[in-house]
Amino acid sequence: MVVVKQSPRVVVIGGGAGGLAAAVDCARRGASVLLLERGPEVGGKVRQERVGGQSIDAGPTVLTMRWVFEALFADADAALAEHVRLHPLPVLARHAWQDGERLDLYADREATAAAIDRFASAADASGYLAFCRHTEAIYQKVHGPFIRTAQPTLASLVGSLGLRGLPGALGLDFHRTMWKALGDFFQDPRLRQLFGRYATYYGSSPFEAPATLNLIAHVEQAGVWAPAGGCRR
Repeated sequence: MVVVKQSPRVVVIGGGAGGLAAAVDCARRGASVLLLERGPEVGGKVRQERVGGQSIDAGPTVLTMRWVFEALFADADAALAEHVRLHPLPVLARHAWQDGERLDLYADREATAAAIDRFASAADASGYLAFCRHTEAIYQKVHGPFIRTAQPTLASLVGSLGLRGLPGALGLDFHRTMWKALGDFFQDPRLRQLFGRYATYYGSSPFEAPATLNLIAHVEQAGVWAPAGGCRR
């Protein structure tokens, strides 16, 4: 008797960025993948609209955490750079207020600090650099046991801190809100407003979200890339 081993069959519901990544990952593991998408095209919120004869991104316009995409492609024996050209952006974001004030954030921390000095005060510029160090420290603590772990738990996160345990977990800044933490670094209310906007990335409020999530500011400061042809590419 000959036993023929069949490849596992996987059905992925939804062809957004997460569904496409799951399909790629399952396929490279040898599964037969069927991806179902109710829309006319895959991509989910990563989509484009035609405006004045030009295609523009109607969802995300840039990406961070490039290493996530590079790892996905590498696991599938491919290279991200062979499929998409990514341009690092020296200006991370541009902010404007009704009174005409403008403030750019730069990939270069010192350039951002100098811009904040001109925009607000020297104290706020120093506060920004301290904020960068603080958020980077949080990111380094959660990067391995939480961000890169398939099924993270609070126990595994605290356990990763070793003998420091729960006291060390206080450094994650989960015991206060983002807004409360921002007040320790910035005197100018416009700067607290600016950095509080990172809560909106995941549909939350800086007045309620734990200050741990200020690490998103570090993720952005660590690098923002624009794909040639738009995020849909």
